[in-house]
Amino acid sequence: MNTRYRRPVSSGERLWLAVDSISPPFVNQMVLEGTGTFDFERLYDAVAMASEANPGCRLIIKGALRSCYWLDSGVTPLLRRISDATWDGYSQDNAPFLNDRLPCDGPTCEVLWVEGPKQRLIFRSHHGAMDGRGCMIWAEDVFRALRGEELPGSRSNISKLDIMTGITDQTRKPRPVKCIAPTGKDRPGSPGVTWKRLSVTGKFHRLLGKVGWALAQSAWQYDEGPVRFLVPVDLRSRQPGVLSTGNLNAALYLDVTRESSPDSITQDILKQLENKNDCMRVEGENFYDMIPLKVIGIGLKMISRSSHTQGRYNLSGVISNLGRIDTTKFCSSGFRTDTVFFIPPKSDIIPAFITLTGCTGVEEICVSVPNGLGSENRFERLLQDIRLAVSPDAVR
Repeated sequence: MNTRYRRPVSSGERLWLAVDSISPPFVNQMVLEGTGTFDFERLYDAVAMASEANPGCRLIIKGALRSCYWLDSGVTPLLRRISDATWDGYSQDNAPFLNDRLPCDGPTCEVLWVEGPKQRLIFRSHHGAMDGRGCMIWAEDVFRALRGEELPGSRSNISKLDIMTGITDQTRKPRPVKCIAPTGKDRPGSPGVTWKRLSVTGKFHRLLGKVGWALAQSAWQYDEGPVRFLVPVDLRSRQPGVLSTGNLNAALYLDVTRESSPDSITQDILKQLENKNDCMRVEGENFYDMIPLKVIGIGLKMISRSSHTQGRYNLSGVISNLGRIDTTKFCSSGFRTDTVFFIPPKSDIIPAFITLTGCTGVEEICVSVPNGLGSENRFERLLQDIRLAVSPDAVR
């Protein structure tokens, strides 16, 4: 007999919950874009089956501070059908449904079937409860259910700390750096965050290095100063056999200098992974366990306000590489996925958030920036810099 699924809320998840409280929605949004259609009832049944097999997508939050934990609500995530959508998939224009919150008291996940000139299925998950790879694991099981296959599912409650401590006992000190943003200083205007998508065709090498180099070159057009990026690393690769929908991302930090190149940035990543830097715990990282989420949110607001005023940030941006995606995993008898992209979680305390996903013959690059950092055509110039760095002949 299965017991009701639960797992502790980690320090990192508490931080994401606080970010969501001040800059909602801080969610993963995995978009499957393709052709065909679904039978609504069959799709709902598939979502229900996959959610039963992966209870990490049915969570609600309980407790407080160090006793805070996620608990399976037993309630199937919502499936919403949005008809006659005019959304083109390349920005947030005409897509108000992408701004809907997923509260930590549930539901923390949902699926959107967006009907339009192109068919899209969107898997949305609160980043406090799930990471991008976890969202992918859940989505794969939905399509297994649609195809009538066995569902491997996941009930693992392993934490990233469990994995990290099993790999290395090394720690590192936090290194606050006053970094410059890829689009210069904040120019007060409309609040919020804007994202746009680039689809580039061809074969790509050193993609993350090229994107990091392009962002740094853009930043130095506006100001002098240090450039540092956070690169999430999926710790599932460190623990063979682990299948979890939870937050198992650790971090690498890339310091880019004038002497850097796409090759040197790529080599830096490989060297850090070899040294197991991703598994080094940050001293004092459990600080967030002892502070109420509301207080953390107030602190983040103060940091955000100060960063925008001074034009200096703890990071220049986040670059999340979800890797190569096999689109055949997201096909059924009635629907064929042609490409997959991830819309960056929304946050105005991060100067730039980039997600990378590779499908057959195409690389999807989604970039978000706070509106105050993207005004006066600066966002468009940044996208152009990225496009030219990745592929001078890139489309869209």
